[in-house]
Amino acid sequence: MTVWPGRCGAFTWAGVRVTVNGCGGTRADELTVRANQYILGHELGHALTHQLMIPLTGLDEDAADGFATRMMRA
Repeated sequence: MTVWPGRCGAFTWAGVRVTVNGCGGTRADELTVRANQYILGHELGHALTHQLMIPLTGLDEDAADGFATRMMRA
């Protein structure tokens, strides 16, 4: 996507409206921070289930995704 100085640019990614050049919506840098926080929570979920030997009734990936989602909502 090409963004010209002084012009608004926007796109939708994963259901979130992302804008550049300050045109309203979610800024791209804010979306990057949120995505990295989710990834950190996901990997932390893996670490906790393995280190604490938490028994899982389903897939390990689902448990890690659930932990990351709960961490993001807190």
